[in-house]
Amino acid sequence: MNTLVYLSDYPHCFEPLLNYRDIHKVLIVEEGTTTEQQHLYFDEIHTVSSMLRLDEFEAIFTNLASLGTIQAIIVPDEDYVAIGGYLRSKFNIPGLNEQQTRNVRDKFVMKELVRAAGINGCYSVSIQDPDELPEHIVHIGYPVIVKPVDGAGTAHTYRLNSQADLDNYLQSYRKQWRQIVVEPFIEGKEFHCDSIIVDGEVVFSSVGEYLFNCLDVVNKKGPLGMIIYPASADSIPHIRAIKEMNTQVVKTLGITKSVCHSEMFLQPSGKLYFGEIGARVGGGQIIPPCVRNSYGFDLLQTLVDLEMGQWKLELQEKPGVYTGVICFPSRQGIVRNISKPDDFRDFPGIIQARIFNKPGDQLNDMTNTMTRTGLAVAEGDCLEQVRERLMNVYSAFVLEVEHETLINL
Repeated sequence: MNTLVYLSDYPHCFEPLLNYRDIHKVLIVEEGTTTEQQHLYFDEIHTVSSMLRLDEFEAIFTNLASLGTIQAIIVPDEDYVAIGGYLRSKFNIPGLNEQQTRNVRDKFVMKELVRAAGINGCYSVSIQDPDELPEHIVHIGYPVIVKPVDGAGTAHTYRLNSQADLDNYLQSYRKQWRQIVVEPFIEGKEFHCDSIIVDGEVVFSSVGEYLFNCLDVVNKKGPLGMIIYPASADSIPHIRAIKEMNTQVVKTLGITKSVCHSEMFLQPSGKLYFGEIGARVGGGQIIPPCVRNSYGFDLLQTLVDLEMGQWKLELQEKPGVYTGVICFPSRQGIVRNISKPDDFRDFPGIIQARIFNKPGDQLNDMTNTMTRTGLAVAEGDCLEQVRERLMNVYSAFVLEVEHETLINL
């Protein structure tokens, strides 16, 4: 029996699994995260008490291996990347191994390897003990960025500008301390590069520009969104430089087979800084539709096909077409009224609008870049045209939550 194992309750790669009807599909998730939907895609569902319990994962894999060949591990979620690497090494399964996944999950290790290779990245320090943080900030100087060493989606990532910020941060996190990375704040425009790596070579890459830097999104200075450049933009110097830096990082970290999402910062002077890279599809719901519209293929299907050894590049580009996405915000409370997809049907250039919530749903406030109530995708002939179309849709989005008045955002 050939088996495919999927780690995580992340549902956006479920549909691509339907192309593999003849393989036994196994899902492993944490207790309390099983859903009826999962049974439509998987032959077996196992739970672990915590994603940190490697012994429980090993027990499941040992049993599966005794019944046949584990052909692939699919890991769509950043939190499970290192677990996938460990299990591949332990059970001799193809794909990124334990060391390779550590290089992309441990941000301190990642940044040190990149800097040692001569790639332009900022100085960083790994902090195990909260009492060590003040002295390192004195050495670096304000402002600084603090983030979990294994973080994702800007969760628990903060800019500290002063002693008061540091005091508040330590007061909030000292009792639930986890290893962090601290580094100087880099002023610049944030870009991302999404790429496909086969046999250690980057066989495809695209560059996107964030509408607002991710940390600014969390701080409510603007919505999460980005615009993907077409292949014809490779002649633009900074787009070419971003792709070249991404390739250098991939080779430095020893990434041999994966879909990757990297982030860089372009300063007004033109100097480019490496931010970080993940061995996963970037943005989950938001980047794949943009790549699909501009380049004609599905990044989520690619992730599955790569691990299954069935992937081949079939581009169907729209020459000169920029594609962007903007996310609709969330707000603490119970939804009383929310826009519908049809509300945006007649907006110029809008090719897709999705709303994830309905009246009666409980919403949380936005504390990371993964929280959203919907999205809209737009295309156009240039960056500014797409930006304007996205912001027009965002301005028209309406959300009403309990205990608050109607909000036009």
